Order: sequence, then structure tokens, then C-alpha cells
Amino acid sequence: MDLVDDCLKLARQCQLSVLVADIEDRMKKTLSWESTKPGVSVTTLVVDPADGGDILKQNLAQLAQCSMPADLTSWVVGELPFDAEAVPLSYPDVCFIVKDRQFMCHKAFFCGRSDYFKALLEDHFGENKCSENIPVVYLHDISIDIFVRILTYIYSDSCELNSDIVGDVLMFADMFLLPGLKRLCGTSMIRYVDLSNVVSMIRTSRLFCLPRLETHCAEFIADNLTKVVQSEDFKELVLEDARNVKGREETDSIDIVDEIRYYISSFVLTFSDMEEANEKLRVIDDLLEELDIEG
Repeated sequence: MDLVDDCLKLARQCQLSVLVADIEDRMKKTLSWESTKPGVSVTTLVVDPADGGDILKQNLAQLAQCSMPADLTSWVVGELPFDAEAVPLSYPDVCFIVKDRQFMCHKAFFCGRSDYFKALLEDHFGENKCSENIPVVYLHDISIDIFVRILTYIYSDSCELNSDIVGDVLMFADMFLLPGLKRLCGTSMIRYVDLSNVVSMIRTSRLFCLPRLETHCAEFIADNLTKVVQSEDFKELVLEDARNVKGREETDSIDIVDEIRYYISSFVLTFSDMEEANEKLRVIDDLLEELDIEG
């Protein structure tokens, strides 16, 4: 509760009118309830937007746009919710330099969302100042396209991803300690799983701890087993999983094989389904025999 006034001030400065209204409404209701409970003191105010936060997310995404160089924004200055004169009043307090481009951002978002940026910004006392006398932080080895998506996610909890960039965004999300963005990348990557990349997708899911992506890949392999087993990459994955079983005995299971068998057997509803499942299970057994391993 001690920070409510500061939060309101920040929301007004950032022109987040919906958030201001939500905080003021919650504050009014909380004080009214508190007055009926003598001796009770509320210490934390929780704001849960009635619309699920969609409008707030839109406003925050547009605030993120204000942080970018003008030619990188996807909205036109002068359109709602900001007018041309209001854009400079977003009150940035940190400047990130990426490939010689300035991003005028807000520490509250970066420090609140990422322990990596929190540590980075706390260590940047005495750094160079840009023209607005704001601390400057140089980010190296990251492209502008990727940083734009990182920035947009940090402000609005969402960003646009496509097959060309999602892998790189995932790598930096992991480095910048943004688990939510990692999950978002994993969800996006599910759309791009095909026969040519399913094995590499499994490796990616394991490397970055994305169980939902790994589950989808295993189910995809189960659905397309006769084609996938012909892949040398898949055979190598099975061998790797077999080798990774510490002190492996002949009866020990193999992770990827277990997952595939599970999905083959889980959706058997009819006799024809059972015949198809048994045929796929025989394909797995034949593969294990070919690789000379038990599983």
C-alpha cells in the first residue's frame, strides 16, 4: 500500500489511463472495506482488470513503441492513445544502445521482469550519459529485430514471433532470464514442427526446458512414425537417449521411445486403432533391433 501513490504517478506519466482507473477503483473499495473492519490494515493492493488486462497490455505495448527509434515503430505518432506532443513525456530513465540505435526505456519494466537486467542496471553506475542525461547501456551481439521483440515482451507480456526469428529470441530469452518469453517461444515453435526439424526441436525443447514442445514433438513422431524412423537424426537421438541412461541395464527404458509408445497406445478406441498401434509398436521394436539396443 505504501507504493500505491508511486504506482499511480508512474501510470499517469506513462499515460496508462486504464491502469490509473483500475488502481483508483481498487483503492476506493479497499479503503471502504477497511473502514468496516476496525483493527484490520490492508498491506497489499491487487489489481485484476475486468477485461483480463487486454487494454492495459495494448497500452503497455504502445509504451514499448515509444521506447523505440521512430522508424522501428509499427504505429503512427499522433494516433491513439498518444498524440505527437505526448510521446516525449514517457519519462525514460535508461538508454539501451543496440547496433548504434537508441532505445529510451524504463528501468522499472526491465528490472521487474528480468533478474539479468536488474543486475546489469544496478552495476551501471557512472556509465556514459546520453543527451537527456540518462544512463546508457550497450548491448552487444544482439540484433535490433531480436531486441525489439525482447523489449515488447518485457512491456506487454507478448510479442510477434515467426519461424525465422523464434529460435534466436528463445536463446536470448534464456540468457536474459525471461522464462515467460521462453514458454511463448516454445508455444510458437509448436506451429513449425515438421518432418525435417522434429528431432532438432526435441533437442531444443530439452536444452531450454520446454516440456510442452517436447510433448508435441513426441506426439508428432508417433503420428508420423514410419517416416521419422527412416531419419538418421532420429536414430542418433534414440542412441543418445540410450547412452544417457546411467548404468543402463538391458531392461532400462529409453526416454524418447517411452514417450512415443505412450502416444501410440493412449488413443486406441477401436479394433482398427489397435491394429495400427500394434503395427507402429512393431516398427519401434524393429528399429531397436536394428540399433542393437533393448528398450
